[in-house]
Amino acid sequence: MTDTQHDEPLEALLRELARVQQHHAERASNPELASALLHLGRWQSLRLRNTYADLEQTPRYATAMKFFEEDLYGGADFAQRDADRRTCTAAQTSRNATPISSRSFPQ
Repeated sequence: MTDTQHDEPLEALLRELARVQQHHAERASNPELASALLHLGRWQSLRLRNTYADLEQTPRYATAMKFFEEDLYGGADFAQRDADRRTCTAAQTSRNATPISSRSFPQ
């Protein structure tokens, strides 16, 4: 695997995380958008709960339902979590780059 092949998935991930941060910034700077997205999330959560109430009562699916209702549609602000994820990904990459390159290119 060349360095380019190794870097492509990482670079794509970092680009997507930056794009998510941009969306968070747009939401934070636009109260009308933030309100609309909050209402949409509440509606999605309610629709999910009403449509799949039987799954919510099933132990096998209860955790998944909770995830969708609270984390995916619940309206929580994940901006800080996503920013932290981007920082952790970049830091992990820089720590791993030296050992990988030294194994790939022996002296």
